[in-house]
Amino acid sequence: MSKVFSSKYLRWFVTIVLAGLLYYYVPATVSLFQAKAFVKDKPEFWQVPQTLALDRADAADGKKLSYFGLSLSTPWQDTKVLRQNERVVLLEFHNTRSMFFFATNEGYNSTRIVRENDKNGSVEATFGVEAMKSNFDLKRAVLNTSPAGLSFSLRRDQMIRQSIFLILKSADVSSRRTGIFEFQMGKVRGFQYGDPATSDAVVLDVFDQHDRLHKIIVATVKNAPTRLTQSEVNTILLSLDSDGSDPAKSMPDKSIASK
Repeated sequence: MSKVFSSKYLRWFVTIVLAGLLYYYVPATVSLFQAKAFVKDKPEFWQVPQTLALDRADAADGKKLSYFGLSLSTPWQDTKVLRQNERVVLLEFHNTRSMFFFATNEGYNSTRIVRENDKNGSVEATFGVEAMKSNFDLKRAVLNTSPAGLSFSLRRDQMIRQSIFLILKSADVSSRRTGIFEFQMGKVRGFQYGDPATSDAVVLDVFDQHDRLHKIIVATVKNAPTRLTQSEVNTILLSLDSDGSDPAKSMPDKSIASK
């Protein structure tokens, strides 16, 4: 009788434990498999940032420009303004290179948005302390996530984080972009998407000293006799500086580009 009684309660105990494990792990496991399906046959998700070796000693003199609170130099002169307004500036140089400057989105503050909508702190705990230090650190954590991390783990938060970060990564990777590179120059840091050796354009995500995101596109003009080079991009990166001003008060005009 006692053996039957013990066996009965053992089965109940095992059933309760299994039910608890299912309740605890099933959502994370489902998100894991959904992420696996999402990135299947998409090699761009395997790209993670490589550090760009930049040396201030290699900086070259160039055309000085300042837009939306961010200043830099380009290796090209003969600047032609094709478009400018409070949100975007488009420049062309020698009919061979072009640059898009996009105004900072003052509403973009990913870490703040997470915290404002994370009433019990669970999302911040899942993303991790390091990732939540700044907008740059969160972007860095997302970009450093790859399908290699999509495996079952006893840490449910790890499975959920990997799955979410890979979905978020889809906004920055593309089958047409070759490589992701990380840079840091003084007050500014960020990421370069695309290798000019194999891409007609590169995208620069630049985080200024206030952790605001500036986006710049540097490209080879169609039918140009030469291609954009990493050396030219490095001249821009080496000269990046944040003037600390409010981008909303730094609207572009014809006098902004140094002559």
